[in-house]
Amino acid sequence: KKAGFVSTDEISMQTYYDDAETFRMFRVASAVIGVSVDQLWEWYGDFLVTYSCETGWEKMLTCMASNLQDFLDNLNSMHYFIDQIAFKSEMKGPTFKCDPQISVVERTQERRKSGMVDHVIFSINPDDQHKSGQRLAHKFRRERNNIDIIIEGDESVAPSLPITLRDFNRIFPYHICFNKQMVVEHVGVFLLNEYNLADKKALKLTDIVQLVQPTDVQLTFKNIMTYLNTLFIFQLKVQSKRNEEELAKKAGILNQPLSLKGQMQMLSGGNSIIFLASPHATSVRDILNVNLFISDMPMHDATRDLIMLNQSRMCQMELNKRLEETSKKMKGCAEELEKKKAQTDHLLFQFVPVQIAEALRQHKPLEPQTFNESTVLVSELPDFLSICFHTSPSELIGLLTDIFHRFDRLIHLNKVSTNFSIIKDHSAVKVYKVVSLMDSYLIVGGVPSPRVDHTESVLNLALGMMLEARAVVIPSLNLPVRLRIGISCGPVVAGIVSERKPRYCVLGDTVITAKQIVSYSECGKVLVGNAVRTAVTKSLKSIFVFSSKGYVDTGTHKTLTHYLEKNEQKSAWDIVDREKGAEQSIDGYKELHSKEGGEQWETITSEAQKQQEVIDAMRGGVTQKNRALARLLSIKEWRFRSNRSNDSGISIESRDNPQSSVCSIS
Repeated sequence: KKAGFVSTDEISMQTYYDDAETFRMFRVASAVIGVSVDQLWEWYGDFLVTYSCETGWEKMLTCMASNLQDFLDNLNSMHYFIDQIAFKSEMKGPTFKCDPQISVVERTQERRKSGMVDHVIFSINPDDQHKSGQRLAHKFRRERNNIDIIIEGDESVAPSLPITLRDFNRIFPYHICFNKQMVVEHVGVFLLNEYNLADKKALKLTDIVQLVQPTDVQLTFKNIMTYLNTLFIFQLKVQSKRNEEELAKKAGILNQPLSLKGQMQMLSGGNSIIFLASPHATSVRDILNVNLFISDMPMHDATRDLIMLNQSRMCQMELNKRLEETSKKMKGCAEELEKKKAQTDHLLFQFVPVQIAEALRQHKPLEPQTFNESTVLVSELPDFLSICFHTSPSELIGLLTDIFHRFDRLIHLNKVSTNFSIIKDHSAVKVYKVVSLMDSYLIVGGVPSPRVDHTESVLNLALGMMLEARAVVIPSLNLPVRLRIGISCGPVVAGIVSERKPRYCVLGDTVITAKQIVSYSECGKVLVGNAVRTAVTKSLKSIFVFSSKGYVDTGTHKTLTHYLEKNEQKSAWDIVDREKGAEQSIDGYKELHSKEGGEQWETITSEAQKQQEVIDAMRGGVTQKNRALARLLSIKEWRFRSNRSNDSGISIESRDNPQSSVCSIS
């Protein structure tokens, strides 16, 4: 950050950074660590050698040379290969020139084409470890070889070579030899024939080529002598015969000019220089771009092998690139599949609990389960008919959506299995929403995960549902929604119904009793069976406050019921997780039990019933709409009969059950 980088995420191995950024990083690092910049660069040099060896370059570095001077002389060509051929990078390595007579250290600046550059001269001498007798001196400095001795001695003893200039030009078809005045003395046979150089006299090197590598160096004899150990690249300024013929055929489209890559060798004691070169091409595409063929290169020229090997490598790289793209596509498909799976799970968990869904996914058999203890809550809108008369179908759907979303949020607050969340910890499931139909909402506690506090969770949820329902106002009537709830406690049976469209159903007398109790509840009240009150007072003493209503007829028996008033340990605001308004009561139960709008609702309901009677009389029969409405109401209000119940406070009747005792499916 001190060096100007926001985070380490910005630093990429594939990005080439300006040297100024590297220097800035080192200056800041030296200040933070508390060492000099020179010392830090020394450490970095040690690290770079180790890093290069660890990343696979050790063998190549070992094969470079047998001594330090030759190693440094050949670094230029290695840098070029790494930057321009192997990685096609934009990096520019340093240029090295070695002289065995260097004895002083000097640092100067030289003006090049691109500006001023640093010229540093290092003096490298053997240390005590490399002196004679301890380590081999030739590992440090190159010794004069036999051929140098022969050439510098008596030239008469040097063997005469049986080779003519014509033979030499044919062996090296791309060479160029020039003198100190930069006048070309002879060239290879390919250049001679393809570029019509035979008839040109006093031709200078600068007339036919331009210098590409090394960069920022003027093409002079002196500079060439300075950089003899450097790889040179020339680009021809003239077009070949082939290109001129192609130019006529392609209507003015020129091929790229030929580039030559090679080494400078000093001749005649420094009076001439010969450029031994080969076409600068690394792939088949390169030679096609310059209208060249592999057969134009001598068989001894390694460029032929380089082109074919590099073409094979490029094909492999292209294949790897396609594999990488395919891998990315597959990864994207896998991510998309996970999203689709999540959407499928979301839909599946709307109908079945998490643990049941996992069992279905694994094709495990699912037998119906019996739960000896559970709490069932049924809610409905007593003014639903009146609301239907005063709202459009779209407004009615929006109203029910708002109410049920509020209920779902309350369920989610209690960390339960709902339409909006997937709970992996099954023990966290307190209550489960079984179904919502028209204006009805059915919830069960203790199923499918048994819990000792299922009754408490359902009672708190009932209080929250009451307060949330009153927060919804019907725009056309400007009245808050009224809700009534019935709660029963006892055993149930739960299981999966249907295979193609699985649905988790809860059945039993407890469900029937809860449906009957809600019909006896007053608007804006929570009516519970005596078993519910007994369950919470046993385990929680007097946390919940009840008021007695009395016995109600549930079809085959009478049940003692009570109204739920409040939770003495939790405010209504805490239950619904909302902030209290400035003018609202501290605990929120005043707003929960408010009678506001009661008289208006009674008047509107009475008028709606009269209108419905008139409409039915005028139609003189049962319409398709009435049949559908009657069918939906029958699902809600069907009274199944049973001769047994575990709900305490029930008056059991002894008459025979006139209907099937099959439990209600919700």
